[in-house]
Amino acid sequence: MAIFVLVVVALLGAGMVSLLKNADESVAREVISTRALLAAESGAQRKIQQLFPVSGGPNCGIIINLPLQGPGFGKCYVDVLCAAVSPEGTDTYYTVTSTGRCETATDTAVRIIEVQARSL
Repeated sequence: MAIFVLVVVALLGAGMVSLLKNADESVAREVISTRALLAAESGAQRKIQQLFPVSGGPNCGIIINLPLQGPGFGKCYVDVLCAAVSPEGTDTYYTVTSTGRCETATDTAVRIIEVQARSL
């Protein structure tokens, strides 16, 4: 009977270790995914600021592989594309597509944000 109890307790312990390991990996993936989303949002905000500066005209250029600085953004990069459309007789419409990418030794997370704006 004691051997049976020992085997059952050992199996329960092994199951708990496996469950905790999977939970740790899930949290790590969630963190890197959130960082990629924030990187994409930062890239879009930067491009919108360049599109509509306080003084001067709009700049709808491309930002490629921009490394992000600051705590929490290690090995995070952002690519930003900008497209301008001016239908006849109307304002100019801009589409900013920002792709945030964060990497670790084992995982990579990519998030894409698209923002649309128009000139006044």
